[in-house]
Parts: sequence; C-alpha cells; structure tokens
Amino acid sequence: MKQKITFVVCLLFGLVFINAGLNKFFNYMPVPENMPDEVMKLMQAFMTIG
Repeated sequence: MKQKITFVVCLLFGLVFINAGLNKFFNYMPVPENMPDEVMKLMQAFMTIG
C-alpha cells in the first residue's frame, strides 16, 4: 500500500514539474495583469538575481 501511495505522489510531482517546464516554452498560463506592486518588485528582484 505504501508503495502505491509513494508512486502516486511521485507521479503528481512529476506532472507538476512537466507542466511548469512546458509553460516556460509555450506560456499558456500568463502572469495576471493586476498583480500588487509588492509582488512585482519581488519578481523583478528574483529575475535580477538570476
């Protein structure tokens, strides 16, 4: 039973990572237009850190 639960959890995490990787190339989940200024500053800081 534990092996089945572990498999399902690993499968779900794998699908999440595949989804994030495909979004990087195809951009099918765009960033919302009305984000607060604090969040925009934080994202810009992450992008400059690289």
